[in-house]
Amino acid sequence: MKKTVLLLYLGLLLASCATAEKYNAVTNRDIPPEELHQDIDKVKKNLFAHHPDIDMYLTKEQISDKLDSLKNTIKKPMKSADFSRELFKVVSKFGHGHIYLTSRPYKMTKVERHHTKGSKGPLSQLSVEGAGDRLMLKKITGKKSSQDVYAELISIDDIKYKDYYNLYKGTRPGDGYIKTMDSYIISKNYLSYVSRVLGVQDAIILTLKKNGSVYTEVVKREFLEHKNAKSKQAPAPQKQKIVKKTPVKYPTREEIIKRNALEKYQNKVKKYLGYNPATKQYSREISFPVKADSSIAVLKIRDFKRGSAKKGYAFIFDSLHKHKVQYLILDLRGNGGGYVRHGNTLYSYLSKDSHPVIMDSAKVVSKTAMVGLNFTKFNAFQHTVFLPLTLAFSTSEYFNTQKGKDGSYYYKMMSKSDHKAKPLNKYTGKLYVLTNGATYSMSSVLAASLQAEGRATFIGEETGGDFNGTVAGHSRCTKLRNSHTDFCFGVMTIKPNAQRKLIGRGVLPDIPVPTTLEDLIMKKDPVLSRAVNGIRLP
Repeated sequence: MKKTVLLLYLGLLLASCATAEKYNAVTNRDIPPEELHQDIDKVKKNLFAHHPDIDMYLTKEQISDKLDSLKNTIKKPMKSADFSRELFKVVSKFGHGHIYLTSRPYKMTKVERHHTKGSKGPLSQLSVEGAGDRLMLKKITGKKSSQDVYAELISIDDIKYKDYYNLYKGTRPGDGYIKTMDSYIISKNYLSYVSRVLGVQDAIILTLKKNGSVYTEVVKREFLEHKNAKSKQAPAPQKQKIVKKTPVKYPTREEIIKRNALEKYQNKVKKYLGYNPATKQYSREISFPVKADSSIAVLKIRDFKRGSAKKGYAFIFDSLHKHKVQYLILDLRGNGGGYVRHGNTLYSYLSKDSHPVIMDSAKVVSKTAMVGLNFTKFNAFQHTVFLPLTLAFSTSEYFNTQKGKDGSYYYKMMSKSDHKAKPLNKYTGKLYVLTNGATYSMSSVLAASLQAEGRATFIGEETGGDFNGTVAGHSRCTKLRNSHTDFCFGVMTIKPNAQRKLIGRGVLPDIPVPTTLEDLIMKKDPVLSRAVNGIRLP
């Protein structure tokens, strides 16, 4: 019986390994040019059929020519990742930052999964941050300890960051004619690229540079310590020590109630402010940059996705009101966007007007554009289980989509309550907004609306998102069958509540302030410092 079980286990193990190996072999195969041409044609067909404003920056003829030109250059077989990268560079020229491609990742075999189970790989211990075509290693975080590094990361093993940067430059520059977003996206994806190239590794060699000196550091995989692991040599016998037992002090009923109330309050704050246990950071966070001066506050918004927008911002602006804040610095750097309702709630506390942060309706391609998405995101089982909800939701979306006077279709996003939003503790003091190339999508729309009404002074870098809006909202995704690449794009043209004549550019700062790698290494924040100094020394 034991032999049978053992043989069955070995059989399943071999089958799993074979499946993973087959998957990886298909992913890494050389794909014939004619198959890649078919995938390019599929991209063109989907964009022209389902993208509401594909010709916002280039005509359809120009877009078609660029895709045909790519087809003409592909005369030899290519691997999926290489094809995805080159196609990405072409579609990014269309000016829509929400168009993206994702190549299929490496799949671990069962042996590799068993080997790495419960461990922390060397790449997952690294925290990096980019500035232009250079990269800083911020810290190395293991299972038990964290080591601050703050040095330039030149390479991991033999993969130089600058070579990688030049290879992927131009894949995500931003909306329209903007070029500021590229470096942030490229630096963010470097570790994933290294992982795909190297595969599963137990150790990597980092080449670092600091204070003019180049040195190397080895980072190893950290494994779990097994409870049943015993030392080969028995420990030497020790004399028994007489330990005086101290009486156990149990908490009183009042102490237990107080402790539980505190835990409940802390959990509420985490929920409202969008606590992320993985990064141990809040989506919304208040700080006071000047000691013993609560008149200047920084409100850092990392995203518009986590936590409760209504309760979270009510909590924040109540705190700002109690501290009698006169100068608020809204930090939107690195905020890649999220839900419209989150951005609109924040806008209602900052704007002097009562209208929503965006225009009431978003442009879509047809009356059934939103309905169709509900039947492309789920498999057959999910469709069966959630069919009643899908039908109800689809009916609502169908009637919320109306034909406009210009002949285009528009999906209503803002309700009457959004126009009547008058929150308590609305902030009316001096406002500064910090932006960079990674201020994108919803955060860029929010920044545009605030700039349009002259509400704030903007400091930093041009946003990655177009001032006049972006094609985002829900995404339509399809798989390119031959290259095994996921191809996605937004299907709703979302615009801020005001427009300007300058096309294809982001929210431009009133005070441009660059951030260099040397600033990051020295733990300096020149953008925030410029805002604080401007307040204290006008």
